[in-house]
Amino acid sequence: MEILEKIDDLITDNIKLDEFKFSHLKYVENNDIGIFYRESDTKIDIINYSYGYDYRDYDPITIAKEVYKSSIRFKKVEGILEIFIPNNYNFEKAYNAIDFFLINEPTLSNIYSPPAEVGTIYSNLYYNKELLINNIVRIAKECNSFIKQHHFSFFENFSTLQDINDKIIEKQEWSEWNKIFLENTYFKAIIIMKLCNNHNKYNEFTTMYKLRISDAIYKRERDDLIPYYEILIKLMDYLESGKYKELI
Repeated sequence: MEILEKIDDLITDNIKLDEFKFSHLKYVENNDIGIFYRESDTKIDIINYSYGYDYRDYDPITIAKEVYKSSIRFKKVEGILEIFIPNNYNFEKAYNAIDFFLINEPTLSNIYSPPAEVGTIYSNLYYNKELLINNIVRIAKECNSFIKQHHFSFFENFSTLQDINDKIIEKQEWSEWNKIFLENTYFKAIIIMKLCNNHNKYNEFTTMYKLRISDAIYKRERDDLIPYYEILIKLMDYLESGKYKELI
């Protein structure tokens, strides 16, 4: 663990995100996750990363630029969703990366960064009982550039809920939404449509979706969908009552 801490300190010292108001949360070895985050009144921009290593002796330890993943948590969306699907890990404060990860369910994930290409930008950081300082500094600087190119553009493209409404909900087929809203996809989309006053799309989608789920329950005997359908109806009743305005 001491080796990983040294490597993580060197990596984070050379990835200069503090000037962009990002904070860093301690890497957690057992869960193989470290996090940078930037919080505002409306959202949290999140970048998480991991290492590759042999659990037996940490030799070798590797990292690639593509292991950096980004997501955004919009507080209004997740706050409404948590009324109906409570977060069991709702701690008061995150002390490390895994706490943060458990507390903060992202609203959408970045599917626009390049996929992993193993071997092209992949580097050993520790090998044969030796820290490879030059490799660590080099890959950290490459990661820094990569983050600014492929992750900052994501944060800029989706800086508001209206951006999500206009660039995803209005332009993509609903069957594609689950690629970016990874958890509770359609609940999140419904909340975003309502918050953005996208009444036509909201009415069109919810009418179709309610029928689709109810048909699955009653015509195809999908009893497992009954709890999901009940949450859907409660969420819609809540949104249509206007009670959500008390939270925002």
